[in-house]
Amino acid sequence: MSQFSRWTLYPLPDFFTLVIFIVSYKTKCFRLSIQSVKAYVTTQANTDGWTTSSDTWVYASASTFTIAGVDRTAVYTKGTRLKFTQNTVKYAIVVSSSFSTNTTVTIAVNTDYVIANAAITSPYYSYQANPQGYPGWFAFTPTWGGFSSAPAGVSTRFNIIGPRVKYELFAGQGTSNATTFTVTVPVAVASYYNGQFVSEPIIAVDAGTNVLAYATFGSTTRFDFYKTLALGGWTNSGNKGVWMQQEFEMG
Repeated sequence: MSQFSRWTLYPLPDFFTLVIFIVSYKTKCFRLSIQSVKAYVTTQANTDGWTTSSDTWVYASASTFTIAGVDRTAVYTKGTRLKFTQNTVKYAIVVSSSFSTNTTVTIAVNTDYVIANAAITSPYYSYQANPQGYPGWFAFTPTWGGFSSAPAGVSTRFNIIGPRVKYELFAGQGTSNATTFTVTVPVAVASYYNGQFVSEPIIAVDAGTNVLAYATFGSTTRFDFYKTLALGGWTNSGNKGVWMQQEFEMG
């Protein structure tokens, strides 16, 4: 008996059958690949715009928190949105970050969401302009100069996108006791703005009379207001106030 008699011989498939088999196999593999990608995206991606931070954030001050032992300055860049929980969900925005043994992240202080000396849980960050729940605008309490009684009815808020800051200041009148008029800004201004006039004339009140005024950056932390481009001073008695919207770049 021949040694080949133990084998059953089958006819080879014709060419078209072979092609159909190969195409069907590859199509099935392709579908499985697509399904695998969709499953991965579904389990890994956050559709709300927030990315979970694997770091532990530790309170350091009213404007900073730290991350121990690692350099995260490339993650927490200027303008990065933050979300975290301290009993309630809070939001913040990064002004700067630095590294020396630990990473220190500095945020823009606001009165809507105050970082407390307490545990920080559920940390997230985002580079999107409007991740889910992010408030956009933050209230701010400025410090006034040139008053014996600060302006009342103040509405001050700011919005930050990347390095750009939009600052809105609508204030009632306060009692003047100096020829100067200053107000602080929520975040430090880029140093090249120092001493520069900003934008168009703004609406103000001096000694109870409506006037047009001008603003300069007296330093990286405040606006100085003047009644004229020649840096004219204010009446050191009576009421004064100001209303303005300005944009500038963070320092």
